[in-house]
Amino acid sequence: MTGFRRALNGELFALKRRRGPRLAALFVVLAVFLRLAWARWLPAAAGGSTQANFWPRFAEAAAFGLGLAELASLVLVGGLLPREIGLGAVRDPLTRRISRPAFALARALTALLCPLLLGATAVAAAAAGAAVLWDGGHVVSAPFLAEEEPGAREAFAAWLEAEGVRADQAAAWLHLVEDEGLEPAAAADRLGLPPAFTIPDEYYASVPILVFLEEEVAGGILAALRQAVAPLVALGLFAFLLSLLLPTGALAAGLGALLVVLFSLFLAPELGETAGRVFADWLPGIGHDSALQIARRVADGFTDTVAPDPGRIAAGQTACWLEAAILFLAAPCLLPRRRL
Repeated sequence: MTGFRRALNGELFALKRRRGPRLAALFVVLAVFLRLAWARWLPAAAGGSTQANFWPRFAEAAAFGLGLAELASLVLVGGLLPREIGLGAVRDPLTRRISRPAFALARALTALLCPLLLGATAVAAAAAGAAVLWDGGHVVSAPFLAEEEPGAREAFAAWLEAEGVRADQAAAWLHLVEDEGLEPAAAADRLGLPPAFTIPDEYYASVPILVFLEEEVAGGILAALRQAVAPLVALGLFAFLLSLLLPTGALAAGLGALLVVLFSLFLAPELGETAGRVFADWLPGIGHDSALQIARRVADGFTDTVAPDPGRIAAGQTACWLEAAILFLAAPCLLPRRRL
């Protein structure tokens, strides 16, 4: 077994046994559940929209949990190596025929895994909690009623219950039939409704207005989660680089968190499109151009949300992967300069 393989096995074993990552994961899960409960029972105080729907609430909780995971990763990864060097724990693997570059590469791999694992934990907790508290559905807004007839809303709700149909499904069916020109039976089949489904004329005015179909919203959120991988990988390697360059764990963790937060909240809005060349701009939780935050606003029904140009997104993904590769390859060059 090569020195790199032995070093990587040791790092993965230590990652599973360390208490810090487990406590961070538990903290992220609890925080996500509390955020979901706040949005469920105190929606006005939570600052969310009135969309009682799985997708916007899932995206909102996932972005919140990913922000916590990003900060926790900076603290865990940035503070670990200087502390181990101070305790002399790094000397042990280096005395077992494991070279410093092999040790640095193994540590870099575990460093990039940390934000990915914490991020996956946040997303899983958000999905599980949102699925319990909300049903999925299409994004709708309230119908425009110039003069609502007395009892119209109650009669419409009673008809929906009798038909076993949700209001958002009725809105989607009406949109497909009237706006997209589908046959009523084809629209019903696409939405999983009975083939003979139709809306009586007296209820047309009470049908909500469709904003986005569920498939559009879900596709945007899932695409945003896939785009989050590259900046999270770069974040873990950035934290590891700081742990190599700075003498104490507190300094590495604190400086890393400060730099990322300052860039995301203050510098990125001023830099405009230039900020997209830095991985911190695309972080799903606290990034200024977070694709997940944009998808969440779309899922909440904000039709004025402007998504980044696809070319800019592709350039940002390329920049994130390039920065991650540079940080990964720099690790074995920097560790030999440290006195262990």
